[in-house]
Amino acid sequence: MSVHKKVKANGDISWQVRYRVAGQNRQQTLVTKKQAEAFDGSLRMKRLTGEMAKIDAGKRLLYEFGEEWWETVSGQLATATRVNYSNCWNNHIMPFLGELPLREITPREIERWQSDLARSGRSNPTIKKAMQTLQTCLQKAVVWGEIQVNPVRE
Repeated sequence: MSVHKKVKANGDISWQVRYRVAGQNRQQTLVTKKQAEAFDGSLRMKRLTGEMAKIDAGKRLLYEFGEEWWETVSGQLATATRVNYSNCWNNHIMPFLGELPLREITPREIERWQSDLARSGRSNPTIKKAMQTLQTCLQKAVVWGEIQVNPVRE
């Protein structure tokens, strides 16, 4: 991790922090040296506490995570449960939340989703089944270290 001064062609100055996560070079550009040094310090602390590996946690889109989750659980489910989860996933979860990064699925976003389902004419039992399906998926995201808490439980 290091802080570097960058002078643009127009004379403006910015500060760049360079670091590595999971073997990949990264950089963050900040306006002031103080901000850059603070960011660099936070990265150093994350490295010391073992949190550096989690810096990208939650960036994956729900549909991407859902594919991996489905591969691991679908063979373990009873036929009726597999059909129910599949229907809920394809008809009620993916159209509303599929393109969101996991870290952006918050309890507030879940409430909006529930309201959208109700406004679009889904019944309460259907909404409940969709919530259960999403909660099961996101609980696995917690277990696998993708997110810190399950927003559906909150």
